[in-house]
Amino acid sequence: MAAKYLIGILLFTFAFTSLKAQKDGLSVYIEVLDLVSSGFIDEANTLIDSLEKTCKNDTNSFNYASVLASKAKLLSESGDYEKAINYRSQSIEIMEKNNLDKRGLAIFYADLGFLLRSKEDFSGLDYYLKANQLFRKMKNWGDLAQSYNTIYPYFKDEIDASGCVYFSQVAMYYFRKANPKIDTTDAKTIIFKSSFELAIGGAYRLINGDSAIKYYYKALETIKQTNHPYANDYRYSTLLSIATLNFYQGNFEESLKYLNLAQAVFVKMFSLESPHFVTIQHIKGKVFQELQQYDSAFFYTTEAIKKYEKIGQNSKWISNCLCILADNEYDHGNFQKALEWAHQAMFYNTKTGDLPKDLNAVLPLDSSYLSLDEYRQSLLLKANINDALYHDKQDKELLLQTYKLRKFFLEFILDGYYKNTISLNRMSKNFDENVTEGINLYLATAYELFTKTRDKQILEESFLLVSNLKAGLMQEQNKNGNSTSNAYLLNLNKELTEQKKQISNFDFIRLHEKISTDSLEKIHDLLAESYIKSLQIRHKISDYEKQIESKDSFNIFDFSQFAATFEPNRLVVDYYYNDSTLFIFAISAKEIHLVSQPLPDDFSQKIALQKRYLKSGDPALESNSKDLYQILLKPVSLLLESKNQITIIPYQDLFTIPYEVLIDENGNYLIEKQSITYNFSSRNLDFSPEKTKNHSFIGYAPNFKDEGSIDFAMRDILLIDTNLRSATVFDMNHNRVSALPYAASEVEEIHKLFIDNNFESLLKTNSEATESHFKANCDKFGIIHIASHGYASAQYPELSGVFFTNENGAEDGYLFLSELQDLQLKANLLVISACQSGKGTVSGIEGAISLPRGFMIAGTQNVVASLWKVHDERTKDLMVLFYSYLLNDKLTFSEALRHAKMECIKEGFLPMDWSGFVIYGNN
Repeated sequence: MAAKYLIGILLFTFAFTSLKAQKDGLSVYIEVLDLVSSGFIDEANTLIDSLEKTCKNDTNSFNYASVLASKAKLLSESGDYEKAINYRSQSIEIMEKNNLDKRGLAIFYADLGFLLRSKEDFSGLDYYLKANQLFRKMKNWGDLAQSYNTIYPYFKDEIDASGCVYFSQVAMYYFRKANPKIDTTDAKTIIFKSSFELAIGGAYRLINGDSAIKYYYKALETIKQTNHPYANDYRYSTLLSIATLNFYQGNFEESLKYLNLAQAVFVKMFSLESPHFVTIQHIKGKVFQELQQYDSAFFYTTEAIKKYEKIGQNSKWISNCLCILADNEYDHGNFQKALEWAHQAMFYNTKTGDLPKDLNAVLPLDSSYLSLDEYRQSLLLKANINDALYHDKQDKELLLQTYKLRKFFLEFILDGYYKNTISLNRMSKNFDENVTEGINLYLATAYELFTKTRDKQILEESFLLVSNLKAGLMQEQNKNGNSTSNAYLLNLNKELTEQKKQISNFDFIRLHEKISTDSLEKIHDLLAESYIKSLQIRHKISDYEKQIESKDSFNIFDFSQFAATFEPNRLVVDYYYNDSTLFIFAISAKEIHLVSQPLPDDFSQKIALQKRYLKSGDPALESNSKDLYQILLKPVSLLLESKNQITIIPYQDLFTIPYEVLIDENGNYLIEKQSITYNFSSRNLDFSPEKTKNHSFIGYAPNFKDEGSIDFAMRDILLIDTNLRSATVFDMNHNRVSALPYAASEVEEIHKLFIDNNFESLLKTNSEATESHFKANCDKFGIIHIASHGYASAQYPELSGVFFTNENGAEDGYLFLSELQDLQLKANLLVISACQSGKGTVSGIEGAISLPRGFMIAGTQNVVASLWKVHDERTKDLMVLFYSYLLNDKLTFSEALRHAKMECIKEGFLPMDWSGFVIYGNN
């Protein structure tokens, strides 16, 4: 409420100082601003109609431009920004075309910038720059000050602290230049000065609470110098800001003092019955809750809820109040009631999707955003207090309450994410750890509750909840972790870095003390331009990422739909674990199981040793493989006996080892009994029959032998990821990518197999195996095979990729992981016959960020890739066998790969030669 009136007064005073010398049209325009800001819409319309009659025959006049500008103001007030922008643009066009009053034109520029910001169109910043240039030419320092003061909310929305502080400080600089001596009898000037101090305080709230409150107190002392009616709104806003900031700093008594002062000012303007009084009631409820004055907290909070509902207010504020009530009940030990309030809060939170995307980032800006995120954090902490809710496992009621609380913590995150009200990875600094801990706590209670109730619904809902949450986290990771190497985004990030460098070269506060005024003002212009350009670049990046996000959106699935696609002989094994406990979901077409068992202390070490033994051929591999079988598969061995197809959903480091080499009690490899596929989340699985069986083939085998130099995008990457210099992918002695002697013959033999079986097949080797050809044709084939070098960057996973022949053209010859987001693949199968092509960086519960995952997001149903560096000749033999079984015996992809591996075992291949290639997907 206060912000709305504050903006109205700012626009009025801005227009008044700028246009007071103008004629009839602008006089009416000023009055319209005043009336609209005061809520007298009908009177404003009457004035506009009157002016329009006087200039109806001269649509190129300044008066007519003012009519359009006035209409724009009315429309923006009602929220119709599209029409408002259209009218404002027309008024500007008239002014520019007829070379009318420059001051009026500058104000219309600034007003259009403000309107565009309201609709989140950041092209409005360009209009601010135009306005500032005109104001400076005319030396209208007061106008320039107001322009700077209305730019800074752009940066506030973006949580750009330096931009906020810069523009608010420069606004004050020009205000002082326009008013070297403050006339304490001039209410308008006093209100102006207070508004600038209030703005600086608001900017500093993003980075420094002490500096913010210092300016708030300054603004309060300034506004005390006048009793003008307009000053009450500023006085109220300032008192409320001081109260809110004291609340965040833990000064609750001080916060309450200023809330009461704000209330006293409020009743001068309205009354305690006014619906806008809800703001004070809401914050008082929060303060009394912190002061442990629970009755008062309950009273003010419930009153706030009533008023919010009466005026149809934003659901996020009602949700915030409900969270206060939930905390209140929890502190009294009324856990069931607390849970009921919390569920209501979640309902309001997700009903309209009106929470900010980044809760923690906006916490310093508005108290109304606080409780939901704090409550989310506290839920996990409270769920950990086992002596409060879970001290007796025999007490089913307490166990059930614990299950509900831990379930709600995960549902809150999941529901908010899928309704696009929160951004998972940015929600808090320790978000991933909190979610991981929350999942394990929840699964522990789910398992315990199931053992006591034998209620199958508990297993289904717990499996669906954690699977959907994992899938959501993966999608968030996809959109946040893919931008570093994309060519378009690389250029934008370079531009952004350049703007940041220009900004960092100046300390704008100290500059005031060191250089002349003229030079300082030139620097102000340069800095303003750099800040604005940096913000516009960031929004280009954001818009591009939104396009990527929209490509892989999906809905939450249910268990019946999931299980309906299973073949009778299929078992899905889905893993979760913490330092001490392993949880395994085993799902078939007819049933679901949850197994829990303690983990040995050396579990992580066994996984690390498995990778080492496989790569080195160490004889200790056999013993370690037997141990890992006992841990990972023995708990579900009875279920395995009746299934010959297994889909493994690994967890964390389990993504780094192949299950094929695990050895059962009879000394057999798992691959000898079952064909195995892998996936990143159960949510991604769909075993329904393929809609299209496209067996057309294209094979790529790039040429690296004759390349004289490394002329790829890798020159830049080598500077970023120093590990790449020592990778075998490069022949640093000859400054080129290492040769692959068997790659061409590999794809040639496979190509012949497809031709012999009467399938369409295309071969691209040497100079024809280019990145540009792949991008142009990858959506035309059912099976794609790339025999090349791959690289998996542990430090920068988005720099992972596959090499093609360097074509010295539009493409750089390296297909980045992030570039896969822009492709529309339709392949049933894609094989990356390259070293480490399946390796990735494991991130939390979401799994490995890797090329197979990238290709699956791009549309490929199944991907075959390697987990470590593979032998060139052995790889060729395995791949030819794989395709022979696939085409001649009409097997599924996983069955064909299993038969090829069994053949390799018979021929004496070491496990390191046949087990490294695994298949991800749905087969």
